Amino acid sequence: MEEYQIRVVEEKKDLDNKLMRLIEFMETGGFMSLSLDERGMMARQEMAMVAYSDVLSERIDAFDI
Repeated sequence: MEEYQIRVVEEKKDLDNKLMRLIEFMETGGFMSLSLDERGMMARQEMAMVAYSDVLSERIDAFDI
């Protein structure tokens, strides 16, 4: 595997860990205690992270290894 490909795989792993922690937080009372605006921004962040993770998955799938 090329060096840049290794970096993409690591980036996806890191992103997916952060996404998992965000989703877990969004299922807690702490999330519900935030303002509606803050919850909305976090929901948008989650959607962006999912889209980013999907793109990284596509890139990894396209690696010719």
